[in-house]
Amino acid sequence: MHEITDESKLASIGRAIGAVARNLIIKKLKGRGWVPLADLTKELVNYQYTVIKNHCKILSEEGFIELKTDNDRYIVRLIRVPNVYIEEVKKRK
Repeated sequence: MHEITDESKLASIGRAIGAVARNLIIKKLKGRGWVPLADLTKELVNYQYTVIKNHCKILSEEGFIELKTDNDRYIVRLIRVPNVYIEEVKKRK
């Protein structure tokens, strides 16, 4: 590994990581109704609850999912799948 100091490269990496997380959320919600956010977080073991919640808020603002509270618990459901989304980010050689 090497240190990256270029701000544009760091921003690009951050966008890619965020896109992967949002893509995983969309994949997990396909074909399901309302899903508790806690259950979604358990399925996406590499991400913390707050990270999943923040990505769900972004997807909700973009109109792809619906995010609401039910008895003080967040629940989410897929409204529509984006026309274009990242299937997989491959590591450059």
